[in-house]
Amino acid sequence: MRRNLSFIIFCNLILLAATFISSSAAKEDFAGSSDHPLIGRYEGSWIGGYKFSEFDEYNVVTGKITTKGENALAIEGKVTTIAYHIPNDVSVLQFYRNYKSKILDTGFNVIFECKSGEECGRNFSNTFDIMPIPKMWGGR
Repeated sequence: MRRNLSFIIFCNLILLAATFISSSAAKEDFAGSSDHPLIGRYEGSWIGGYKFSEFDEYNVVTGKITTKGENALAIEGKVTTIAYHIPNDVSVLQFYRNYKSKILDTGFNVIFECKSGEECGRNFSNTFDIMPIPKMWGGR
């Protein structure tokens, strides 16, 4: 179960990366940041934002969200948020598929996956802390 929950967190990180498509060459990583030791990073990307908490709560989405909090599992423990900037010539789908492949190869499992409002549900982005993160680091 722990690897399943971790996969959802990584998927959320991938969504963060999609919001940070970089318009310039590689830049310096966010101070004090690092990649996840099992997954690494996509070639040419850089860390634009990073947050670590030794103990916190995180909502893991386990299914379609039609009402806020539905199909969300609150977990506690170490929480790391990494916001990657990805190269302009890399599509979000290419980035996502690359990360998903690395994650599955590492032994994680998919709990829930969606790609549209219809599949994800209208309150999907309100269930976990993904939308405010890019704004914290000056992204869009």
